[in-house]
Amino acid sequence: MATKKAAAEVKVDSGAEKETEPTLTPAEIKAAVEKIGSEIEFSGMDLWAKINWVRANLPASIKNDKTVAQGGGYGVITHSAINQWLRPMLAMCGLIDYASLIKLKTVDTGMANTTTGRKVLHCRGTYDYIVHNAADGSQNHALRVVGWGEDGGDKGPGKAHTYALKTGRKNLFSIAQGDAEEDRLDDLKEGIGRPAYDRISPVQLDEILKVSDELFGDDSEKALQALCESPAFKIHELKVMPAAHFENAITLLERWKKAKDKKAGKNDPATDDDVAAEKAE
Repeated sequence: MATKKAAAEVKVDSGAEKETEPTLTPAEIKAAVEKIGSEIEFSGMDLWAKINWVRANLPASIKNDKTVAQGGGYGVITHSAINQWLRPMLAMCGLIDYASLIKLKTVDTGMANTTTGRKVLHCRGTYDYIVHNAADGSQNHALRVVGWGEDGGDKGPGKAHTYALKTGRKNLFSIAQGDAEEDRLDDLKEGIGRPAYDRISPVQLDEILKVSDELFGDDSEKALQALCESPAFKIHELKVMPAAHFENAITLLERWKKAKDKKAGKNDPATDDDVAAEKAE
């Protein structure tokens, strides 16, 4: 089977360490913003002039506050890092921003929270990221954005809203995401988008292939492709699946098999035996 080629190990070069500027405290950031805007007369500025001022004065040091996204193996700017600089700058020049929900869709990922057992839901929403000029209520700008989040409780919609707000702020104020997206996508195509230690092992990979063959037979390849494209994983190929998702992958294949049998009108053999025993009595 072609999928067995995914068992090959891939080494990831962590690269040389890069020097970063020291992280400032909220008080230091507020003082820096006040210094930047102390000689500016904002009352005469319209909405776009204020937005341009913020874009021109956001410091490069904001790019140093990054986190490694789960499953991505790349650095991204945290929402808290954006907020620490953006909030005082918006308040300084008199801008108000927020995300307004247009529509929200929730999809069952087929996975369950390993602690609570609750279903993990994927929430995807469409929002308008809106910026108002506090000095002139008639001046506002709306940017259509999408936000999503997954959670095994009730936090999915909130995560989607936070993602949309972050996306709107990054786009409108030209805040770089982090590492070059083109380079990351090239890495994913080569199978090095995830650190090797975080992936399923060759033994786990073989187990997934074995279960898929037993459950789906000739349709095994289609089932494995659907597994990779599932909202629960969204991976290029099986070898980069997170090790923590191994059991979820097996469970999802078994659920699909049961649903397929139910649609075809097939019953569980154990259930058939029970029915036969009842008739005999």
